[in-house]
Amino acid sequence: MMLKLLVTMALISAASVAGKSDDATTCSASADLSCDAGFSLEGSTCTACVPATASVCGNGKTARTATQVCPAGTAVAYTASTAASGSDCVDCAAGKFAAADSANGCTDCRDDAETCTSLTEDSTCNIGFFLDGNACTACGNANTAACSSNSVSTECNAGYFVASNACTACDTNTATCSDPTTALTCNEGYSPQSNTCTLCVPASASTCGNGKAPVTAAQACLAGRSTSYTASIAASGSDCVTCAAGKFAAADNANGCTDCRENAETCSSSTVDTACSAGYFVDSDVCTACAANTAACTSATVATTCNAGFYKSSANECTNCDVSAGSALQISALLSAATLLVALCQ
Repeated sequence: MMLKLLVTMALISAASVAGKSDDATTCSASADLSCDAGFSLEGSTCTACVPATASVCGNGKTARTATQVCPAGTAVAYTASTAASGSDCVDCAAGKFAAADSANGCTDCRDDAETCTSLTEDSTCNIGFFLDGNACTACGNANTAACSSNSVSTECNAGYFVASNACTACDTNTATCSDPTTALTCNEGYSPQSNTCTLCVPASASTCGNGKAPVTAAQACLAGRSTSYTASIAASGSDCVTCAAGKFAAADNANGCTDCRENAETCSSSTVDTACSAGYFVDSDVCTACAANTAACTSATVATTCNAGFYKSSANECTNCDVSAGSALQISALLSAATLLVALCQ
């Protein structure tokens, strides 16, 4: 009877063996290796980070959050700052000022102020406002980015220029101009041609030929272009680019490129995959899915890299980080105890 009681106690003890934490980004069979955001590695276990408090940081500073002091992938221990000069405490950000009456932390400036020294004294203003005394006041003219007074624009929004202290619209598809008929830079897909923003028309598919694809107008003429554009007249020109990843030269020497099959990163034809997307492997020229929670594998049963939160077991399988060595010990202990119990009962 006493032996059966001891075996029962062994079973209970085995069942209580702790597994790993579920806050690990990466792990081994016996320990956490790196942690999720907001956690740090204390010994071999991911533990919640608790940053310095507002009272430690004091006036004119704010405490960083747990995810800021311990970003995802942290693989070292963390200790909270014990002084305002520590890394847990940062100066008031733009748009904030040191709290009044030496209170802890920072206070938001008024909505239209970029910086300020108090709730009643703005220092610099947001776009579209100017400093009038100690207060940020809206510019009076429409489409104004900056002004020196309510009625004097000094800088305009994109697509407008200053004329007679106000902002006047540039011509269509123009980003900046010196007057309505003189474009300086253009919107995406356009370039200046004789002072006017004109649509860019890249080389055709027939010019680029087999194994290359023409760029789009937006790619040929990026936003803010200030020089004229001429389409390429040969496949070797900048308008023609080789087939991107996931595409291959079109069959029968046709112009352009053709998409590879789904889950293929690269291929040489529609029937021959050469490299696969994450979670797949090449099996007889076809990208085939790895086992669950596997980032890379050499076969359906052999994992080489696991997804975050999983580790590669001795059986080359991806196992959840919170079901690791502890759980294996549980199973082993339970089996041993059960075997002993059966032997005693015979």
